[in-house]
Amino acid sequence: MYGRSGRRTAVCWAFTALWAFSLALVAGSARERSTPTRVAFMRGHLAEAIPLHDAVARGDLAAARTHARTLLSRHADVPFPTGSVVYFELLKQSAAKVIEARSIEAAGRSAATMLSRCGQCHLAMHVSVPMSLSPEARVGGVVGGMMDHQRAADLLLEGLLSPSDAQWQAGAGAFARTRLEPRDMPGGKSRERARIANALLQSLASAATGAQRPPDRAQVYGRVLATCARCHQEHARIWGPDRLPQR
Repeated sequence: MYGRSGRRTAVCWAFTALWAFSLALVAGSARERSTPTRVAFMRGHLAEAIPLHDAVARGDLAAARTHARTLLSRHADVPFPTGSVVYFELLKQSAAKVIEARSIEAAGRSAATMLSRCGQCHLAMHVSVPMSLSPEARVGGVVGGMMDHQRAADLLLEGLLSPSDAQWQAGAGAFARTRLEPRDMPGGKSRERARIANALLQSLASAATGAQRPPDRAQVYGRVLATCARCHQEHARIWGPDRLPQR
């Protein structure tokens, strides 16, 4: 949906800083709440989870599996709040399913479930996780349409991860308003595909609006990821999201 060098680090690291700061507020002693090793662990955790998500959205199963394997290999070497271990295990189960996925649809479902597990952990631990959104499109045409798609997807992603009902519904509304203009497409076949894509987006928006429970939202978001991936696979010149962190 956008190039490698566009804004791949801004969202990831703004999100990391806010997540780490919020996690530091979870119940525990004052000294434990500010443990640098815990912050470092969560940074590394996110540094694999978000690129895994982006790889699935690009249709790059090989890259998604690589990030999933790294997630599975990471073990917290510092104490975490009681109950969080259960969510880490559920997250790892979903990451393992990304590795096993033989289709982009299966990878999308597993990645979305993994992200939903993250959100449920945040909710249980009383952690709020806001994230920086894609900028609003300032251009028209196909590029502007793709930027609108990305912003809508980011709103849904925040709805899963924070988790936030308001952001989820905002994402559903954004998808309902987003469309590709067939007249902006270069040929007849592309115009027909744009019409099909618009119908699919409306279907996804309707499903997202009606999804109230975390499993239902994960299912819808898995469809969103798979839809993005299929388009990027078909149009290889459209790279898609790549929010790799700076090391």
